[in-house]
Amino acid sequence: MTSGDKINEGSTLSRDYYLINAKDCPLQLSNVGIKTSYRTRGAFTSTDKVIPSEPIAAYEVHHVLYNIFGEHIRTLSNDAVSDLKLPTDFNQDFNWYASINDVSEYLICVSYVAKVRTLNRTIWRYNFKNSI
Repeated sequence: MTSGDKINEGSTLSRDYYLINAKDCPLQLSNVGIKTSYRTRGAFTSTDKVIPSEPIAAYEVHHVLYNIFGEHIRTLSNDAVSDLKLPTDFNQDFNWYASINDVSEYLICVSYVAKVRTLNRTIWRYNFKNSI
């Protein structure tokens, strides 16, 4: 686990992060994942690097979390409303509450850009049908 937490001691399992970058999306992801911590309460923390191919006004990134058995735990969403023209790190800007069970069971994260609004007012949405 992270931050010296004593959760899942003795396990050799390690978390995996997967990115889905649609070729036609005006925003690409790099080094994206969800980290955890647990002291007196738990937290999921996003580690995002976003790379725009054109000026962006807002975007939404989804992080789909799976447990140690490949079952869906929950989906986290980053919504950012900010003009963006250059690659940007958003490390630790997005946090969500996590129970001790969520922290100990979470193993796989799949992240993708769900929606983008460009500065020229075009709205792009992820097309699940094209990803199959």
